[in-house]
Amino acid sequence: MQVQQLIASVILLGTVLLLCPLASSFSELAAFSAAYGLVYGATVAIHITVLCEVVGINRLGSALGFFMLIRSSGGMLGPPIAGE
Repeated sequence: MQVQQLIASVILLGTVLLLCPLASSFSELAAFSAAYGLVYGATVAIHITVLCEVVGINRLGSALGFFMLIRSSGGMLGPPIAGE
């Protein structure tokens, strides 16, 4: 059940991010920021419950550490910048 919630949350997060270029005024940008913050917070919370369901409560600490390591290094895995 939580996996379906995670899938729905990630799809909703992607949809909210696709709406960012449409924000042309301050109030629209504030509404986008509020929607993004709400959906991102829900996604992070669901990540933890799904991770607990997958690895079990005994290994949750190690799994969270590994998950945060992978998540934080995501920016370093992109293609190299031209000219470097």
